[in-house]
Amino acid sequence: MLKKLLTVTLLLLFCAHSFGQIDLNEYTFLKSEGKMPADFKKYLRSETKENQLLKRLFSNGMIFYGTELNQYVDKIADQLLKDHPDLRAKMRFYILNSNNVNAFAFSDHIILVSLGLLAQVQNESELAFIISHELIHIVNNHIEKERIVVKKNPKYNSDKDQALVYHNRSRDHEYESDKEGFIKFYEKSGYNLDAINGVFDVLLYDYLPFDEVKLDRNFLETTFYKFPDSHFLVNLTPIRSREDFIDTLSTHPNILKRRTILNNLVENSNTPQGSVFIQPDSLFYKVRSIARFECLNNYLRYHDYAHSFYNAYALLQEYPNNEFLEQVLVTSLYGLSKHKNSDGIKDIVPSYKDGEGEIQQVFHLFTKMNRDESALLAIRFSYQASLKYPKNSYFPSVVNDLMQDLHNRKRLNYADYSDYPMNYDVTLIPKDTVETESTQTQTPKNRFEKIKSNVKKTKVIPIETFKTHNYMLVDLRQDSAFMELVESNLKVIEDKEILGAIDERKFDDKVCNSMIVWNPKYLLKTKDGSYKAKNEMIEKMVHHSIKEQKVQAVEVSDYVLSNLSTEKYNHFCKIQNFYTDYIYSNGIPMLYYESNHIEDACLDFGGSCINFINAYETRSSSLKGAYFLFVPPAYFLFPFAPQLLIHSLIKHKETRVEYRIVNMISSEVIAQKTAVIEGKNNIPAVNVFINRMYNQYSPKKGSSK
Repeated sequence: MLKKLLTVTLLLLFCAHSFGQIDLNEYTFLKSEGKMPADFKKYLRSETKENQLLKRLFSNGMIFYGTELNQYVDKIADQLLKDHPDLRAKMRFYILNSNNVNAFAFSDHIILVSLGLLAQVQNESELAFIISHELIHIVNNHIEKERIVVKKNPKYNSDKDQALVYHNRSRDHEYESDKEGFIKFYEKSGYNLDAINGVFDVLLYDYLPFDEVKLDRNFLETTFYKFPDSHFLVNLTPIRSREDFIDTLSTHPNILKRRTILNNLVENSNTPQGSVFIQPDSLFYKVRSIARFECLNNYLRYHDYAHSFYNAYALLQEYPNNEFLEQVLVTSLYGLSKHKNSDGIKDIVPSYKDGEGEIQQVFHLFTKMNRDESALLAIRFSYQASLKYPKNSYFPSVVNDLMQDLHNRKRLNYADYSDYPMNYDVTLIPKDTVETESTQTQTPKNRFEKIKSNVKKTKVIPIETFKTHNYMLVDLRQDSAFMELVESNLKVIEDKEILGAIDERKFDDKVCNSMIVWNPKYLLKTKDGSYKAKNEMIEKMVHHSIKEQKVQAVEVSDYVLSNLSTEKYNHFCKIQNFYTDYIYSNGIPMLYYESNHIEDACLDFGGSCINFINAYETRSSSLKGAYFLFVPPAYFLFPFAPQLLIHSLIKHKETRVEYRIVNMISSEVIAQKTAVIEGKNNIPAVNVFINRMYNQYSPKKGSSK
């Protein structure tokens, strides 16, 4: 008995140690732990068509292993497969870095559980049933069966028939996985049977935020200013239930049918009701919170600022004064301001007309705010955060960048911002009240000293043309440190203008002493609109050019990734996240969110600059009938007519090559060039373009300057 008690105690201590690693009060990002699994090397080096999806996920740093989340899922699998040791020994579970609410089974006994699913499930039993469902996909070989159906079958008369057969087969497999997953793994596992009903609610409302929390206007406004009422919706679109949708063209049956079948199985089961939680419920809530926090990171990387803002706001109700959540809020408002100030928000904020529930209010507000309002709101949030968290260097950086934006647009002039609240009765202001500081005892000797003594001391009285943004700094203007920042950033802008006039060097002349060449890509657009990778070809071009010109660079490819340690893999993921952040910025100059914690990754990979080189090739129709028919002289030039016909039949290609170098720490764009090449064979021209780009960083050219 004593032995048994000691064993249990040690087990609990081990679990407490294993799962007590992440402190949500100091959260930054999720990282893998332990030894890199053999699956990485296996799939990164695989060339088989069946393994391409897994290869892409592993090579893009989309897989987490060894984390608290992985350990939690593994414990659920242990419970479900306690009577199936052989199957358990084959199974591998990974966390997929995706906000998509789903789990995915692969024929090689791999199941991926997404962050989005972990963030949305309500208890351990719900997650256990979903894993049971995925296990049947593997046990019953559904993946291979569906792969066969996808192949074109001559007996089908059309693509429509083919699609219907595929979707019917897929729905049959979903029904089968629900039923057999319940009977074979879930029913006798010890988990709660009634909890299954909640699974279908999770799937039904997978597009909703983590919680429904009313957006309090006081969170955004003060007693000094109010946004126009038109910025806020009076009536929100209610959240609708779509249980009984038509599923003819869906790979999954509709929710109502699945719910009904499972409810019948539960009602007819003779198994006693199990526990909603087998592991400690506190552990579940921590795991779910970690998943939610990491989902916020993903929203920011993809510049989905409305979802990141609202979900962080909702989580603040549970975790008040959390530095990470407040940083998400600041980044969301900052990113919104940068996009509004550049190419607009059409691609980053959903239409409020498509929203449901409380988040619709954020969609609407983000759309209605003008450039000045969004910039000033971001300044307010970031400045207050900088005072609250003085060790966080990100917040003052955001304040400075936004102030410089406003100065560039001449929108931060002293006289443009009121010292009195909105709707203040200006008739109550004494006419002789003109200074914010006490009158100096010594009278200035001349008019120039008088001018200097009155600079920025007069109070600004609101005028009729003042709008919301003109009142958004009333309280901050009383803060001398804030006003000093306004002045210092104006000086930065003025200095840049002077230096810009003196130094006419462009991107080509900037120096990047060491850089990381990041997975060069050559993507060929196929008939269905998707892209097929031909990366090996461009990798060889880049490698040859770097070697020939002796450029100081580190080349990163799938092969290199398969030999990384876990620490270096985490650093790889950081740089990959930076790449994602940059791509979704659409080239807007800004402080990239992923620059926050990237110094160690830069040091590990041996460069602070990252080099992206991506080529996109599209092909026209093989027969250019118009080209031949609308050249009448060709009919009379009989000797040349066959050549013209052949010319019209050869596929015409357009290749767009993008070359970028970005400093990952400072977010400065060092080089950005784009070449559009048209012709029958564009490969030589692509190679010339690559050589010219890397020639800018050859030692010979550098020494000649």
